[in-house]
Amino acid sequence: MLDSLLPGRSPQTNIMPGTFNDNISSVSDEVFIVVPTFDENQKFGPCRWMPRVDDDGVTVLPQRGDPALLVITDNNDPWVVAWWPY
Repeated sequence: MLDSLLPGRSPQTNIMPGTFNDNISSVSDEVFIVVPTFDENQKFGPCRWMPRVDDDGVTVLPQRGDPALLVITDNNDPWVVAWWPY
């Protein structure tokens, strides 16, 4: 289907499990993700990401080692599309 929308172009998106490289202390912090199955020393980022708000209205921020799902778009833009723990 995408091939018909983008003739002559084959979109390439990579989805990889990784972990946060640093403790995040503010929603404005840059985020870097490590993908251990790729290279434990390679950091991807800065990544676009979203904080969460818990049931009490408190902003929840990821910490070093928290699992993340990293997507690299066809324009080589890294995004964190999901992270755990919730």
